Amino acid sequence: MAFAARSNVRRRLRLGVAGAVVLTALTTATARASVPPVEAPAAGPTRPASSTGTTGTGASSPPNRTSTRVEARPAPGFLLERGRFKPVAIPRGLEDLAPQGIAPVNINDSGQIVGTYEDPAGAAHGFRLDRGRFTKIDVPGAKGTQPQGNDNRGQIVGKYSDTSGNVSAEGVPVRGFLLDRGRYVRLDFPGALSSQAFDINDRGQVVGEYKDAAGDFHGYVWQRGRFRSIEAGSAIAINNRGQITGTGLESDGTFRGFLLDRGRVTTFTVPGAQVTVPYGINDQGQIVGISVSSPTATTGSGFLRDARGRITAINRPGAAVTVAFDINNRGQIVGVAPIADATPSP
Repeated sequence: MAFAARSNVRRRLRLGVAGAVVLTALTTATARASVPPVEAPAAGPTRPASSTGTTGTGASSPPNRTSTRVEARPAPGFLLERGRFKPVAIPRGLEDLAPQGIAPVNINDSGQIVGTYEDPAGAAHGFRLDRGRFTKIDVPGAKGTQPQGNDNRGQIVGKYSDTSGNVSAEGVPVRGFLLDRGRYVRLDFPGALSSQAFDINDRGQVVGEYKDAAGDFHGYVWQRGRFRSIEAGSAIAINNRGQITGTGLESDGTFRGFLLDRGRVTTFTVPGAQVTVPYGINDQGQIVGISVSSPTATTGSGFLRDARGRITAINRPGAAVTVAFDINNRGQIVGVAPIADATPSP
């Protein structure tokens, strides 16, 4: 993707925010993976420069195989805890629901995970995974549903489409939703052409973005039925302290992350990256996301930014792309890092 047409870049950025192209990464993991938020093939992981270097959250290349046995491809979704990657897979017996695997997008402090998957027909569905128990999430009457955030009270937010099962396709109108104790509440920013909800905290504050009548995108905060617009960029995640993180487009074509705290906006980029997209933030101010060296790059890396601004790369061994979507207060990180099919080695 080039910067020749900035309006197109901006539109494609929004389509990729908060996992919009995760399903593409899942379905093309063997050959290529789309890197949120840019639409580009991925060939292998890169590590952005970091003031602290890659620690236990990073990864080196996978060890050489000495066996000729072909191993099964690991689940694309992962849980990273104490420097160890653990696969997040759909429970046995339900594999036919999600042939390409499931994408964990958010995790609360109880370890409940919400995310999305694509069915054999290509339609998006949501799920909640709680201690091995898998529950489908579909907005009634919708053709496609994608949960994107959950809090410690069990509330879930996301987006859905009435017109297409592919909720991330360009031009498909989407709406936001809040799922609270089995009841779906529609979250439509007043006067917007489309809108979606990205995250929710324990105070019931929801963040998201909307597209206005002129085709421009804005962030928002919703609480108790009232919307408030945010001009810093797309509001992607919010913690219980009310700190909001997201991404925006600079005049030089750089996609930078931002932290909005009590009215003060701090911007940041991963060193060496032209695209920095935060996806999650916990109460300690730790932020996770993805960085890409340039919009035309074919590689991408996850990152962890601590409250002091220090950045550490996150890369799953053997993965083409590592996307870190959320971090809870226990330091558990969920994301997607598709690993290519194993091939026999001599």
